[in-house]
Amino acid sequence: MILQKTHRKRSKHTEKTHRFYTKKSLVNFNTNNMKNNYYKSPFNRYLWYLLLTILFVSSVAIDSRAQVSYTFNFDANSTGWTGGFARFTGTTACGGAGGAMRVNLYSSVTSANLISPSTGTSNGALATITYTYKVANWSANNAATPTPWGSFNVQYGATSTGPWTTIATVSNETQLGNACISKSHTFTPPAGALFIRWAATWSAGDYYINFDNVGITQNTLTPCSGTPTGGTASASVTSGCGSITTTNLSVTGNTSGLGITYQWQSNTGSGWNNIGGATSTNYTATSVTTSTQYRCVTTCSNSGLSTNSSSANVTVTTVTAGVTSSNGTTFCGTANASLTATGGSSYSWSPFNGLSATTGASVTATDTISRTYTVTATQS
Repeated sequence: MILQKTHRKRSKHTEKTHRFYTKKSLVNFNTNNMKNNYYKSPFNRYLWYLLLTILFVSSVAIDSRAQVSYTFNFDANSTGWTGGFARFTGTTACGGAGGAMRVNLYSSVTSANLISPSTGTSNGALATITYTYKVANWSANNAATPTPWGSFNVQYGATSTGPWTTIATVSNETQLGNACISKSHTFTPPAGALFIRWAATWSAGDYYINFDNVGITQNTLTPCSGTPTGGTASASVTSGCGSITTTNLSVTGNTSGLGITYQWQSNTGSGWNNIGGATSTNYTATSVTTSTQYRCVTTCSNSGLSTNSSSANVTVTTVTAGVTSSNGTTFCGTANASLTATGGSSYSWSPFNGLSATTGASVTATDTISRTYTVTATQS
């Protein structure tokens, strides 16, 4: 009986000791006691792994909810904004009070940039940018500058130095005087830091270009499923003669969300081909010398299904001019020949010496010396 009683006491003592170390390890789980005792309990290991899993899932959920929501009106300051623009205050600011950003463009200063600080972290979903602007004569800044005054590109990038993707181009828009014009554009920036740039270019006049009341909102990102919507593709420049320097392509009305990817394609008549690096809802095509169709392919990686947007057609007209002479090209004495050009809708002849006119499809050349005439044909 004594042995049994002693045994029970020792068992009770051992049980108390076990509980003591378990409690200590729960309080001090960064100590060696935790390493030696805490993980020995299967239940405690389960709780630890469950805690890690909850923390991981929470971090993923927080990241997926990241989206841009940004406003700035320059009333108090212009902290973080860079480029050639300067903040000013007064009655000629947009809204008639507060502050705005402006720069004076004229023949000696033909371009300037306004670059935002980081506007937040994009989640990769569709975003909308709004702002107000005006172009007003220097130096009063309250009278509308007549067209053509120039243009500006609205662009986005992952850093304050680019590279930049053009969202929209505003060119020679009729101004309202002291009142500012409200603008809105949609775009789909990739996940990550988001910066905005306004790149202004002068054409004529002497004026201030003003920007104010910047706002950016972004849709909540939700996982895609099923067949995505392809949307509608459009081009800022749809036709040109000889070549088109730049045309900004965009797609609207298409699906956005987690797992959505974009790929622009082009077709010059021999089939559709992917354009390297053109993987957002905006793409800038440069040096277009052949009539080309463009479209954007929207793909849901979760379902593996894709849909093409409508095609944006960019037409490049090639003019081939021809000239014929009614009386040949060799004369003895005085030449008297009718020169006729073809291949265009309007013509310009040079030099003017010996010609009956310098414009028109047909002119008469009367000359006594050898001379080379050049005609420039233009297709409207």
